[in-house]
Amino acid sequence: MDGNRHVLLTHTMKRLSILIVNFNTCGLLLDCLRSIREYGPQIPHEVIVIDNASTDESVPKLQADFRETILIVNARNVGFAAANNQGLKCATGDYVLLLNSDTKLTDGAIDTLVGFLEKNPEAAAAAPMLLNNDGSWQRSFFRFPSALRTFFHILGISRLVLSYLKSRRFAPFLSRTPGLGLYAADFDLEKPRKVAYVLFACILLRREVLAKVGMLDERLFFYHEDCEFGYRLANAGLAIWWVPSSKVFHLGGGTSRSALRESFRYYYESLLHVFQKHESPATNLALRMAIFFGFMVRAGLTLFGPYKSLQIPSTYGSKPSGCQRAFGWSIDRCSYYSSLAALAWRR
Repeated sequence: MDGNRHVLLTHTMKRLSILIVNFNTCGLLLDCLRSIREYGPQIPHEVIVIDNASTDESVPKLQADFRETILIVNARNVGFAAANNQGLKCATGDYVLLLNSDTKLTDGAIDTLVGFLEKNPEAAAAAPMLLNNDGSWQRSFFRFPSALRTFFHILGISRLVLSYLKSRRFAPFLSRTPGLGLYAADFDLEKPRKVAYVLFACILLRREVLAKVGMLDERLFFYHEDCEFGYRLANAGLAIWWVPSSKVFHLGGGTSRSALRESFRYYYESLLHVFQKHESPATNLALRMAIFFGFMVRAGLTLFGPYKSLQIPSTYGSKPSGCQRAFGWSIDRCSYYSSLAALAWRR
């Protein structure tokens, strides 16, 4: 793109290209690169970092400590999808690994994913088990979104609803119902499984898959790039596999922590775009109503005390993350939530 600076772009063909998008996550990025240096794949590979106009020490630190890394420096923040596409255009690998800057590899993690794709030619992509910082399991694969789950998510009661469904009364129904079985308490954490989509914190793709379904949707600035890509794979009859024998640590929210209000807005704007692109008009309308009524309820209740704080929109964290302090006066919070409700009818 115009105004970008490309640094250290001289490189030879590799079997694997590792792409990392960075925006003001210097410490996390350096830890991620150190983990690649220590636990990187055995096959010939290249590491491409796309920096989205960071104002911290990311670029000088990377240039000083990781000179072997291919670096693309953008003059402005072009978003997650567009930045990854920049990396994809200069990647030379037969396989492409999209990796977040807030991840750390473990020994053999990438080799396991490469081996899985080589042994299973029907698999278009493979993703590892993600771990929280304390080593506990982190949910990283999902069904495609629904209006009802979005409504619960907006009101912050998803965990309560899920706990109720997993109660003794509903657990048998949950495990026998298509789709809902994904959340059954007896889920097998050892067996690979085909899933609708995974977090793009870490995913290994075949290059020919990108040629077939295209690169990431650049109309998505932040959030739901992974979900939208999953729709396109499914429409093309291609499958993503979750491979738990490969393990990668994922801190989560590395970029969005610094801009919670904007992150909240991007999350729902992106979801609306995905539904408009891939779902039926009726399902799209249901989502709009869920967002409208969900945030109107949230706006009304915040005047009486609830919803004083924002949390980074996510479906995978095992513990609440992000800002836990009140933001603004109650009237300010009410106005903010009302503006999010209005998103439902702007597109």
